[in-house]
Amino acid sequence: MRSAALAIARHPDVLAMRCSRIFTTPPVGGPSGQSIFFNAAAVIETPLSTAGVLNLLQQTEQDLGRVRKQRWDQRSIDLDVVLYGDFVGASLQLKLPHPRYTARGFVLAPAQDVAADWRDPRFGWTLRQLYEHLQAAAPSVALVGGGSELRSEICNQLSAQHGIAIRRRSASPPAMSIIGHAPGTVAATDQTPPAAQTANMSTPDNTPWVADFVPEAIATTSPEIASRDPNMPRLIARLHRTTPETRWPSPQIIYRNGWNWPEYRLEVDDLPWAVSEVAAAIDSMQCEVHPITPDGNWASDT
Repeated sequence: MRSAALAIARHPDVLAMRCSRIFTTPPVGGPSGQSIFFNAAAVIETPLSTAGVLNLLQQTEQDLGRVRKQRWDQRSIDLDVVLYGDFVGASLQLKLPHPRYTARGFVLAPAQDVAADWRDPRFGWTLRQLYEHLQAAAPSVALVGGGSELRSEICNQLSAQHGIAIRRRSASPPAMSIIGHAPGTVAATDQTPPAAQTANMSTPDNTPWVADFVPEAIATTSPEIASRDPNMPRLIARLHRTTPETRWPSPQIIYRNGWNWPEYRLEVDDLPWAVSEVAAAIDSMQCEVHPITPDGNWASDT
């Protein structure tokens, strides 16, 4: 990690760099038998484009001997771009903001050290607000998009395979999800079959849960108030069915404008993989993070 930090800091197009403390975290979502992970965050000032930053990080990984085996496996070094100014967009190689960082306590905890007031350009929350929001109530995800059958099946498998509680829409009010949207756009409605409706809307304290709908209150309550409500999901997971032809949708599909609640982006082309991704997101929200350095001077060359 120190070698990576020094390589980045010494690059001629990196004008300034500040690193967080190093944190240890348990392995989340990957193959079994892994040891603890070490995580840190850095903020840099650079004229490089998004592609230029990605190339710098990938070249640094390559120079340090990273070998890519399987997803989420242990690796010698892993460097990701999480945010790039206020940029929102995507290419085949890079989606920004990072589609799933909002669920990852092991990213947000170190990010607070160096960028606590940095606002996500999609929903306007600072990284500090987002991290505190994840800690304020039980790990939870509300699913939207992808069709009601897909959402219901993901919920069922999360319950059967991971013991995660399910919340489904009650019979009243009408089965419709309306989330805050940009002026001039049409809000998506989503009808849930009556057979799938249930009035069960509560779980024991700090019990992880998943919902197959998004509460209407998210659109009508201020984020500051809703964030403290334990019945509000910590994240909205926006599902998008993909095929080989539509695996990389446009940025307008990936990130809609005008939302006021943190989202977790998930392209679904394989159901078991999608289930494991949501389970890992729930595990990641409140995973243990322990600082092992007093500050970011571990990255200094002095």
